Amino acid sequence: MRTVILGTVCAVFAFTASATMISTFTSSADLDLSGDYVYAVSLGGTWNNASVDIQNATFVDHRVSGDVTVITTGNAVISPYYETSPDYGTDNALELLMHGLVLAWGTDPSVGVSVDVVAGQQYELQLFFSENSYKTAGARNFDIAVENVTIADEFTPIPAGADWTTAPHTGVWVTHQFIAGDTTLNIDLTPGSSGDPNPYLGAFTLEAIPEPATFGMLASGAIFLLLARRKFARM
Repeated sequence: MRTVILGTVCAVFAFTASATMISTFTSSADLDLSGDYVYAVSLGGTWNNASVDIQNATFVDHRVSGDVTVITTGNAVISPYYETSPDYGTDNALELLMHGLVLAWGTDPSVGVSVDVVAGQQYELQLFFSENSYKTAGARNFDIAVENVTIADEFTPIPAGADWTTAPHTGVWVTHQFIAGDTTLNIDLTPGSSGDPNPYLGAFTLEAIPEPATFGMLASGAIFLLLARRKFARM
């Protein structure tokens, strides 16, 4: 379910984007993992560094993905089994993925992730969260920035309706589309101002999406074919 829309979407021929959407999920069927991913990364890893397959994405431990750098400040927890395991019914792969995380705590805690990208390329970034510690909505809040621009202020990984008693059952995923301004993508999670401010990240994907010119040419081709059909229909 799409719950919050931030930012704007601008049309040039078809689609150039700088948009952020915050959504909730209770199973992998709620997710969009059908793309061709440059990166699909588990921040906490899994037992024996095993990969996790969900739809078209194969998530690997960030420590075995050579182009991914994770830097934390304060104290850090990197764990494939952080506190309570989420319960997504029979969705065992998603439960395994969302049980792990990288979390920062203590003095000025932050989690930073950087990956190699192609300058000028348009991408879609997806960040995945499961609050496996706190049971009450809004109990944790932090900020998310991409390329030094805040895309989610006072973000909570346990929104209203995600409260739990026995096990977490509702995760949150953040989707952000952008055009790379240089060859390194920087993702920064920093403390919020209410509740527990300690930031974390469970997993992420990065997908290169077609350039606006590609969409423009496709649209122009479709218009040409439509006009041609109308012309021949009158002959």
